[in-house]
Amino acid sequence: MLGADGGYATAIKLLSKKTPSDGFADLWKHGRLDLTVEAIVVETKWRSYFDEILVTRAEELLRKSNYAFKRYQLDANGPPAAQAEQEASGDFAIDIETVSTTSAATSPERTNRRYWWVNQNQTYKTEVPGGFLWSPKTRTDGVRNQFYHNMTEVNVGDVIFSFCDTRIKAIGVAVGKAETSIKPDFGDAGASWAKDGWLVPVEFRELHSQIRPKDHIDVIRPHLPAKYSPLQNTGDGLQSVYLAAVPESMADVLATLIGQEFVVTVRELEGELDEVEIAADQQEEAIRGRTDIGATTKAQLVNARRGQGVFKANVRLNEKGCRITGVTDPLHLLASHIKPWKDSTDEEKLNGCNGLLLAPHIDHLFDRGLISFSSDGRLLISEQLDQMILAKWGIPEVKHVGAFTSDQIEFLRYHERSVFKR
Repeated sequence: MLGADGGYATAIKLLSKKTPSDGFADLWKHGRLDLTVEAIVVETKWRSYFDEILVTRAEELLRKSNYAFKRYQLDANGPPAAQAEQEASGDFAIDIETVSTTSAATSPERTNRRYWWVNQNQTYKTEVPGGFLWSPKTRTDGVRNQFYHNMTEVNVGDVIFSFCDTRIKAIGVAVGKAETSIKPDFGDAGASWAKDGWLVPVEFRELHSQIRPKDHIDVIRPHLPAKYSPLQNTGDGLQSVYLAAVPESMADVLATLIGQEFVVTVRELEGELDEVEIAADQQEEAIRGRTDIGATTKAQLVNARRGQGVFKANVRLNEKGCRITGVTDPLHLLASHIKPWKDSTDEEKLNGCNGLLLAPHIDHLFDRGLISFSSDGRLLISEQLDQMILAKWGIPEVKHVGAFTSDQIEFLRYHERSVFKR
C-alpha cells in the first residue's frame, strides 16, 4: 500500500477504515502501539496535517486499546491544507514505514469469508470448550429450519460471534465444514432435540471485552438483516434462533464495538487453520463438480484422499505394515499419500506406489512434513519436530525402514523436496 499510494495517502486510508488495520493489530499484540499510524498522527508534528475527524478517530482507537498517548501541541496557525499534503506526501512515508511493513507481512484476507451469530445460552459450556457447533437437521416436527440449515453453509475460515447471557462472550473461526453427527452430551440441555444433526468444528476464544449488544442497539439496528435476524429491534435475543447469518456491515459494527481484541483474536484463530486441508477441500469440491469423469471415478478419487477404497487396496499391494511402528493389521493403519493428494494427478491419487501404510500418529507427522524417508530408506526427522514428541511416541531418531521401489522413490523425492520441513 505504501509503495502504491505514498505515505500521506496510506495514512488517510488506514485512519478512514471502520476497523483497525492488520498492522495495528500486530503492533498491539507486541506492545508497540507507539509505532502505529494512529500514534504518529496523534503524538507528533504530523497531527496538524490531518483532518480533525481522522485525528479524533485515531485517538479513540488508541484510547480503546489502553494506550496512554500524549497529544502533540499544535501551532495555532498550522500549515495550509495544500502545503500540508505536499510536505506530508514525502516525509510522512518514512515515519509509517514500520507500520506498512508489518501490514504487508500479514496473511492475505479471505475475500469469501462470511460471518455468523450463534445463540448458545443452553450449549455454551459444551460447545465453546469442545470446539464445535451442533444443531438438529430439522425441527422436531420434521419441518425445515433456516437456522439449522445455515450449518451447511458455513465454510472454513468463517467467523462466528458467540452470544450467551445477553453478551458476545467468544469469537470462533470454523476449521471444517458441517458433517452428520449424533448429538453430543449436552447434559440437561436439548433433551427434546433429535439425536441426528449437523456438527461444524470451530475453534473458539473467549473475549475479555464481552459487549452487550442491547447497550449498543442504536448503532447495530440499521445493520440487522431484514429476515432471519439474530436480534430483536430492542437488542434482545431471539430464543428461536440458533445460527444466523450476519451481514458484513453488521460484522464491522460488532468488530468495532469489541475493539482491537476482535482483530487479534481472529488472526490468532486463523493461524490454527490447516491451509493444506483447505486447499484439499477446494479440490475435492472441484472433483465433485467435474463432468469429464463418472460418478464411480469421482468416488474413488475422493475416497483416496481419506486413504480409503481402491487407493488403500493398491497401497497394500506394496506395503505390508507401518515401517516405523511395525504394526501390520490394516484396520489400525492409514493409507497415506507420499505426494500429497491435493498435488497429485488423477492417476497419482490412486497409484499404490504413491502411498505408505502408517500408524495414525506417524501419518500425522508425515503429512505435515515433520518426518520423511530418504531414497535409501533412512528416517528423516525435521528440526521443527519437538524431540519430546519423538520420545513420548517411541520414535527412534535413527532408523532404517527398509528399501523402496523405484516408483516409490520418485514420490519420496517429491515429499522430501516439497513437503519435508528441514
